[in-house]
Amino acid sequence: ITLAGVGYGEIIPTLHNPALRLFNMFIVAVGVMITVYVFSVVTAFLVEAEIRNIFWRRSMQKRIRELRDHYIVCGLGDTGRYAVEELQKTHTPYVVIEGHEDSVKRFQEHVGDAFKNLLYVIGDATDEAVLDEAGVDRAKGLIAAVAGDKDNLVTTVMVRQKSSDIRIVARCADVKFSDRMVKA
Repeated sequence: ITLAGVGYGEIIPTLHNPALRLFNMFIVAVGVMITVYVFSVVTAFLVEAEIRNIFWRRSMQKRIRELRDHYIVCGLGDTGRYAVEELQKTHTPYVVIEGHEDSVKRFQEHVGDAFKNLLYVIGDATDEAVLDEAGVDRAKGLIAAVAGDKDNLVTTVMVRQKSSDIRIVARCADVKFSDRMVKA
């Protein structure tokens, strides 16, 4: 009881009953072993998953930084998914900007093994830091396929300000934004 740190006194005295003392020692030892095992499994799961995720994320960011003349696809909606599938079929380098990581995971599960090494950045496509992380200054083109026309317009304006020679294709669902989108 003292070595295991269980911290209780015996309710029934076991001083004169060796069998009961051995049984108590067995229960305490098994309880300690189970506790240590559970803590080690949980710790290993958390540490391995986080370390693997950190190294994988750094590797992906390095591969994105090395890209030149690639395309950036903003959004994995219907239009964005179609664009990514076409870029993948033609072996054209690309990076995806998506607001939610679960959307990326669902896309990868849906399309299969061909997209296991999908390069992506999680964030808002209208954020300049996210565009820089995707390598907009080294990109050949950008496909603005976010669901909102306003977001696509803002993204288009920001990218055009950063690079005057990048090719931009933007999704526009509302006619009232089409003239502004063409001007941008």
